[in-house]
Amino acid sequence: MTEKKSMLDGERQYHIQLKEGDIADFVILPGDPGRVDFIAKHFDDAKEIAFPAVPSADMVSALEAAAIESKSTYHIGVVQSKDSFYGQHDPDSMPVSYELNQKWDAWVKGGVLCSEMEVSTLFVVGSYRRIRTGALLVVYGDQNRQEALSKEDYLDSVNKATKIILESSLKI
Repeated sequence: MTEKKSMLDGERQYHIQLKEGDIADFVILPGDPGRVDFIAKHFDDAKEIAFPAVPSADMVSALEAAAIESKSTYHIGVVQSKDSFYGQHDPDSMPVSYELNQKWDAWVKGGVLCSEMEVSTLFVVGSYRRIRTGALLVVYGDQNRQEALSKEDYLDSVNKATKIILESSLKI
């Protein structure tokens, strides 16, 4: 077993591949990526360090083309990535139910299509490492309508999604 290095010992941090000195004492995080160039023009040595949690456009296009070709129902849009599973599925049973329900209502009002737990991380890491990313999510239930796919329908959807991913990856 290897010894873990401190994240503060001058070595690159394993999860973001940055080391002490890679980031300035002051950092500007513009909410709109369109502002980055405008803001950067006002500094002598501005550097963009990190990319939003979004997929690669060519991957989204390839996934969409494969979905169309297979005559699948699909939606393209914003997805909420989160770090908890159970609170979303039964928020009323949680001690912070009011807060969970309020947050979800805000996401829905903002146009979020669904919620998941992994893709934002994949998009950020892929962007940093210059790897194209995309995601195809199988929605198996709607908690607001209290509806869910049967196990058989869910597995069929996963199989169809897998074929779409394979077809789209061969085209790019």
